[in-house]
Order: sequence, then structure tokens, then C-alpha cells
Amino acid sequence: MRLAAEVQQSLLPDQEISHPYVSSAGYCRPANSVGGDYYDYLCLSENSIAIFLGDVMGHGYHSAMVAAMTKSCLQTQIPFDASVPEVMKAITRVIEDSQTFIYMTCCYLIIHPDNRFEFANAGHPQMLLYRGDNGDPLELESSFMPIGFSRFSESESEQYYSTEVGWHSGDLLVLYSDGITEAFNPDAEMYGLERLKALISEKRHLSPLEIKAEILSDLQAYQQDESVNDDITLVVAKFL
Repeated sequence: MRLAAEVQQSLLPDQEISHPYVSSAGYCRPANSVGGDYYDYLCLSENSIAIFLGDVMGHGYHSAMVAAMTKSCLQTQIPFDASVPEVMKAITRVIEDSQTFIYMTCCYLIIHPDNRFEFANAGHPQMLLYRGDNGDPLELESSFMPIGFSRFSESESEQYYSTEVGWHSGDLLVLYSDGITEAFNPDAEMYGLERLKALISEKRHLSPLEIKAEILSDLQAYQQDESVNDDITLVVAKFL
């Protein structure tokens, strides 16, 4: 179990994004020794940066194996074609090759130095983009079903496309798994999206590392001694 946990931790980035136009702070904690959450940073051509965050159904060995397969897929696909549609299609092929019922929600985005980023969200909680001094975030919601879902329904395979959004210096982007918003306190009340949004709005002037620490501290205080039922993953990125 310890070795499996060490292997899974090795899948995660060993350093944060430190770029002329964006910096980051990430965190991933499995509910058990190993889990199905995974995030990554990828350096692309033309000075662009990609961020991926995925949440495989359930947690444990099978979910961790799919997460590892996803990382391998990204490393293979990115040098060939890092575009949003092609990466999403490649990950779909990996998930659908599994012979068991399993699916993954995920976000994949490419941040370009010319003040724009493009993304696809497949069944994942909405990304939160905070603009300037505006306290209410732009919610970048899912446009696609979770990856692997179509083979268990009558729907046709997804035709992936990217959505483009502009970014400005001082903007803040937060990606997270539902292990945060669906965490419970001892009274069986969920942490919830509104509490998360309000906290980020209040702390948005801080660095990504400090914002990450504030979120995790507030979540821990909310849960008290309640057991963790799901993996928790968080990526905070600030545009410079």
C-alpha cells in the first residue's frame, strides 16, 4: 500500500508553474492510500502551458490505475498534437479501452501567452475564473459528458471542441474536484460551491500558494473530525 501510494504521488508534478505570465499551486490527497484524482502541468510549444485535472470514478487501485494510464496517454499525445480536441479524444480512447464500467470527469486547458486560454470540461465541476476586482467568478462549466460515459448509453461519441476565454493580469483561475465541494461536516452538511466561491473571493489578493492553504484550512475546519470519503484535488493559477 505504501509503495502504491508513492508511485501515485510520483505521477503528480514535482514543481509548480513559474512562468512569466502565470504561477500555480496544486494539491492532491487520495481518500485511501491511492485514489483516482490526478492533475498535471505540461509545457507546450510557443511558450504555452497546459493544465489537466481528472477525477476517475470511485477511488482505490482500479481508479489509480486509470489515472496512471491517463498520464501515460498525455505524455504520448502532447508531443504529437496538444490541441484540446485531440487530447480529449486520446484520453477517451484510453478510458473506453477499459473492460469495466468506469468513467472520468476532467478539465484540460491550454494557456497561451497572448492573453487567452482554451479549454474543454467533460462532466467536471465548473472551473472558477475571477476577473480583476469583481467578486463573482465566471463559471466555466462542462460542455461534454464524462469521458467513457457514451459507451454505456445510446449517445454517439463526443465531438470535442475547445472554448476560448481571454485572460488579464490579476485574474485567478481555480480548478478542483468534487471531493472539496461535496465534503461533509459532522451534521451531514456539504461544504458546497457557494462557500468555496466566497472564500476564494475574499482571499483572491493572495498568492496561489496562500489561497490553496486557505481553502484546505477552511475545508479541514469545516469537516472537523469527519472521515474523508473522496479524493481531494485543487489547482490555483494566477495570471501575472
